[in-house]
Amino acid sequence: MKDKHSNDADMVKIELIAKRYMDRLEKMGVRMGDKEQLRLTVVMDLDACHANGWPLDLDAMLTGRSVDMMHDISGINQHLNRDTYHLGGCFVPRLAQR
Repeated sequence: MKDKHSNDADMVKIELIAKRYMDRLEKMGVRMGDKEQLRLTVVMDLDACHANGWPLDLDAMLTGRSVDMMHDISGINQHLNRDTYHLGGCFVPRLAQR
């Protein structure tokens, strides 16, 4: 299966969402280890999810409630099948496009 990728405008938003996520973790006092590796994982996971079957409301992830953004990123990280780029475990992002 050939994976798809988000367009350039969406990738800019995904990068900003990853920054928001990292800032939130830091504010919560979470030890992140290799921050650049974690940021890159978040970017790749969001891109894979958004472009391959679960389009996300990127604007809501950028400006909406941080609890919803944190839930979605954590859930995507946990449930994304990195071979098929589909979400498993019946996980549905709160901020998926309607």
